[in-house]
Amino acid sequence: MQDWLQQGRMAEFDLELQVATDKSISEPKAGDPPKHIMCAEYCDLQWDAPWLRVGSLKLDPEDISDGWCALQFSPFNAPVENQPIGQTARLRRRMYKKYGPERREILNGRKSGDMVGSCPFFRAQV
Repeated sequence: MQDWLQQGRMAEFDLELQVATDKSISEPKAGDPPKHIMCAEYCDLQWDAPWLRVGSLKLDPEDISDGWCALQFSPFNAPVENQPIGQTARLRRRMYKKYGPERREILNGRKSGDMVGSCPFFRAQV
């Protein structure tokens, strides 16, 4: 990503979601939990539902300073009711907590908290 932006290329990502409804999830087999549990706990469950584009993220190389790579995204930095659920999310949360600080230091050369109070995307008004 950093090489891409250093070449002056804009990076753009679509943010999409897929809504599980009773109609989009197949009927549980004997011994399976109810559908509302299946959609959260079965990470290999296929949903018959369209992907919905809900937004986009655009990173313009003109707006990026040297500190951009220290930013991080975690789906757990959200209100509890919007955080991921299910077995995969529970494992991911533990891995983020256990390996996140070391990963940030190795990849970014920064320790946790180094970027607090700064905004690498801020462009001063002249």
